[in-house]
Amino acid sequence: MGIPAPWLKGGPPTHLPSLVEYFEKDGKYQIKTFYFGSEKQDGNENAIAKIFHTLKILGRFILLIIRFRPQIIHLNSAFDKNSILRDVPFSLVSKLASKPLLFKVHGSHNELLYTKNPVVLFMVRLYFWGASKVGVLSEFEKNEFVQQFGNASKLIVVKNIVKNADAEFKDSSEKINAQYDALFVSRIEYGKGLEDLLQAIPLIVETYPSFVLAVAGSGRALNQYKELADELKIQLHVRWLGHIHNEELKNVFKESKIFVFTSHFPEGMPMSMVEALFYGMPVITTKNRFAVS
Repeated sequence: MGIPAPWLKGGPPTHLPSLVEYFEKDGKYQIKTFYFGSEKQDGNENAIAKIFHTLKILGRFILLIIRFRPQIIHLNSAFDKNSILRDVPFSLVSKLASKPLLFKVHGSHNELLYTKNPVVLFMVRLYFWGASKVGVLSEFEKNEFVQQFGNASKLIVVKNIVKNADAEFKDSSEKINAQYDALFVSRIEYGKGLEDLLQAIPLIVETYPSFVLAVAGSGRALNQYKELADELKIQLHVRWLGHIHNEELKNVFKESKIFVFTSHFPEGMPMSMVEALFYGMPVITTKNRFAVS
């Protein structure tokens, strides 16, 4: 199983170790994991460094197939232009080695899903040719893939693993004294919808003056959004919590009344929204794939 490095941020590094733990607990399965993809926190590598890094992982991958002789290969990835270029060699090696390969797609981007570029479309065909199955996160997303690329027999819906909530379920109606009225958890990037949310706050405080929004996350656009909050004069209504590790994040969920997910990206299965549901929180969201499904 190719997994993201545990020190990276996001959903997959958080929940994939639970999947490995689940399959190994009864001793019926033996799983060999290796880091697949970027191992840098910021993901900033130039093109030459990315190619060298991918070749290094590919060499390790071939050695694992020879030594470990797996019955199934499971690679966790995304579906964007950079990922598809990286994944095709692994798909071809698996096919040549006659090893069943599952690509688990943790996020697909419209720029690739609806591409008309013939070179990129050829790479997608190679990707599907080498894979036995390609797992996406919802029926909605599966239908998009089938419509664009066919391969209906290879596409399956595979959910992210979710551990049982380790806290007592608490309905939001009981959170009268919660610290935050609304909670936003995400990478702080353009397109994630934080700008919309910040611009809504002046309207909200007209009728609810004590409103407080908690923003948990870090990213490239964080400073710009802090500047926007200053321009809107809503500093007293926003708490910038920064990146919070998953174990500590549960306390923020418990101290928040409403979860807001305003992303403009398609989104497969945002784990922060799943956790909000675990903690009994009402969710305000855009029509991302997970919400629609």
